[in-house]
Amino acid sequence: MDKSWHRNSTGKVIVTGHTPVQAMSHDSYGCIKMQADAQDIPRYLIDAGSRSGAANGGIFALTLSATGAVVAQNWVINQKLFEN
Repeated sequence: MDKSWHRNSTGKVIVTGHTPVQAMSHDSYGCIKMQADAQDIPRYLIDAGSRSGAANGGIFALTLSATGAVVAQNWVINQKLFEN
């Protein structure tokens, strides 16, 4: 976990889209999870670069539980579904 994130003081899981794909690494799979520590309520930044023109740009879907745990991650690229 990146300790440089500030704590989520809203008391709610936050999901923000349209994160610049340049900020995404290959292993983040269209999603960056932000937490100050393991007890912090998670925040997610998501994007899959659907309008970036990149060959691997697509649509990303993140399914979360009520507590913010990741249930599923799906990415559609060129009409092909990739599931995690």
